[in-house]
Amino acid sequence: MDSERKILSKTSRPSLIDAFLAGTFTIIVIGLIYAVLCRVYHSLKRIDSSPLAPFIILIPAVFVGFWVYRKEKARFGKNPDLEQGTMEILTVEAYKAIKVEEFEDEGIGFYLDIGDGKVLFLQGQYLYEYEDEHQFPCTRFTLTRTPHTSAVFDLRCEGDYLPPIHTNPPFEVKDYKNDQAPYDGQVLNVDFESLRK
Repeated sequence: MDSERKILSKTSRPSLIDAFLAGTFTIIVIGLIYAVLCRVYHSLKRIDSSPLAPFIILIPAVFVGFWVYRKEKARFGKNPDLEQGTMEILTVEAYKAIKVEEFEDEGIGFYLDIGDGKVLFLQGQYLYEYEDEHQFPCTRFTLTRTPHTSAVFDLRCEGDYLPPIHTNPPFEVKDYKNDQAPYDGQVLNVDFESLRK
């Protein structure tokens, strides 16, 4: 759908605003370097009198901004979710939950036993509102997410509150570096009880 494609496009590629911000940041940095060098070499008057002085700052900023934009665009590449413009809606039954404390600003996380040896992991700041009101974790909920990248766009609680049976400490930097920390929306084939830390 067009509305879904618009939402996905905002999270799938950098915008011209990103390039503008990168350029602005570069202007500030180069401007500071420019001012420091002028003071160091006692040539502030002579350089300021040159009509090319503003371009000394502006031209590198434009090039760096454009470079950042192109690099980010290439990094994202083609997004199958964006091309298809569709969302996946899942209704999930949960039987047990383990809470994971927040790491930096990643948000809290939950391992959810969804049966058949499968565990769903959800993590993000969007979960705080539900947890504060004792709505989540819950025994039944509906997720709206992208089918390929599993990015969660909506969570609707429909069952009873499911208190976590255990709380794990937050993940560490090494867990992220070694791909030991699951991502939001990932389904794991693992024994649920082994996830207690």
